[in-house]
Amino acid sequence: MGALVFSFLAMKYGRKSLFGTTLVIYILSTMLFSVSMWLEWMCVSRFLTGVGVGGEYTAIFSAVDELIPP
Repeated sequence: MGALVFSFLAMKYGRKSLFGTTLVIYILSTMLFSVSMWLEWMCVSRFLTGVGVGGEYTAIFSAVDELIPP
């Protein structure tokens, strides 16, 4: 889900800005998971963690290709 959504957004807004956004989503959702006390919050935070990781996958490979010389 995250890879699908963030790949379209990365084309529109740029990979660099979306990389930071997905990183913030991942960090906040893992922090939410660590303090969750109910099953519902755990499920929501794990879903958001997956969205963040999926978004990272779409951005990181392109960023690495741009940063590493051929």
